[in-house]
Amino acid sequence: METLRQSLVFDKDEPNVPILAWTDATSTERLVHEASFRHGLIAGVLLVERESERQKAITDSLTGLYNRRGFLDSAQDSLQNALPTERFVVLFADLDKFKDINDNHGHDTGDELLKSIGSCLQEAFRGNIVARFGGDEFTILYKIDSSEHAADVIQKVQVSCTESALKVEHVTKDNFGMSIGHSEVHLAHDCNPLKVLTTMLLEADDAMYDIKKDRLSYVRRRP
Repeated sequence: METLRQSLVFDKDEPNVPILAWTDATSTERLVHEASFRHGLIAGVLLVERESERQKAITDSLTGLYNRRGFLDSAQDSLQNALPTERFVVLFADLDKFKDINDNHGHDTGDELLKSIGSCLQEAFRGNIVARFGGDEFTILYKIDSSEHAADVIQKVQVSCTESALKVEHVTKDNFGMSIGHSEVHLAHDCNPLKVLTTMLLEADDAMYDIKKDRLSYVRRRP
């Protein structure tokens, strides 16, 4: 039987797709091996492209965090696979006076501030689900230890994110603040993950707006 020898060449009609060149082989063997190689190669390229498109669909292009869709999908999966004994907290964060920063200092400054906050939250909640939910809103789903209190976690995050924000040009203590609401849950054996997540988001969002209202009211009353 003739020995098959192969080398990579490039198709003149498809210069980016390598194919196998066969010598000293029967026509049938050459066609079978070449077809198999091309099929495997194209299948691999398509898988990479699909995964790349999937990642783009669930990622916020500015901050590199999950977007709303990515958060909902990942958070639902996390709750679905959680143990009944695990405690989860959803945080809903919103930047105070963000529109003023955009209006007075331009969208480039606003974008830098969003990236700064995104990086801070990603570092603070490494290994958990962090997203830019939309505009200047961020959401986090994380497992909390039995010894932790969500309020303590929020306080630490506000301090670190404020420090990060103040490094952005034109951002000061007078034009920056961050309101964070939270909701906590112990999962039941027969819970519906989507229903639980939706309830937590609504509760955390309501809590965030109450905090924002109180903070801005205090700022206006301050002498």
